Amino acid sequence: MAQCHAPTGATLSEDANASSQGIPSCGARSQNLVAVSTDGGTTFAVHQVSVGSKTMAIWPATVATDAAGTVYYVWTDSVHSYLNVSHDGGTTWSPSRQLDVGPIHAGVYPTVAALGSGRVDVAMYATDKTGNANDASRGKPGSASGVAWRVWVARSGNGGRTFKVLRASDVVHRGVLCTYGSACAGDGSRDLLDDFGATLSPRTGKLTLVFTSDMTRDKLVPSYTAYVTER
Repeated sequence: MAQCHAPTGATLSEDANASSQGIPSCGARSQNLVAVSTDGGTTFAVHQVSVGSKTMAIWPATVATDAAGTVYYVWTDSVHSYLNVSHDGGTTWSPSRQLDVGPIHAGVYPTVAALGSGRVDVAMYATDKTGNANDASRGKPGSASGVAWRVWVARSGNGGRTFKVLRASDVVHRGVLCTYGSACAGDGSRDLLDDFGATLSPRTGKLTLVFTSDMTRDKLVPSYTAYVTER
């Protein structure tokens, strides 16, 4: 989970509205937290994931655990997607590792799935143009000249030490991709929402993704839920 510490008493949503006016969302007040239970959910210990001074997006994080007990925490700052790894149940964490590399230069809303000992897949909406997803320079939402967003997957078989980046979809959105939640303008920039899911089959090891798209054959359509399954 993510938490904003706002001395003025502002909520996360109110911080988002500030972001839409040019004020960074949460900023140094943000924390990434993991609640860990070892007694079936009766009690929890809360541990902080250190992510430095990055500015957090709204609802930025997901978490998964593999069969060896390694915990994978992925999150976004609206510019890149990152991974932190814990080998002691969330008490301590590795430094943040940027996941949008190689053919992609910006990725947001990562979602993670883990399997076995060290298999971890992270899916994200990503583009080959560097910069904040909310920047107007990315083009009008839905326009033919807008930056193309696709679903990409960063895959690791060694617990996140190295990754291979794979493309998982055609274009799902063009232009600005707003990460300010309810503070986003009603211009189609939030068509992809923040609904994203990933699961790995324990039988085949194949990945299935569920995501949102407002494009079909590179043409703008009303937002819909889509899925892809690895062959």
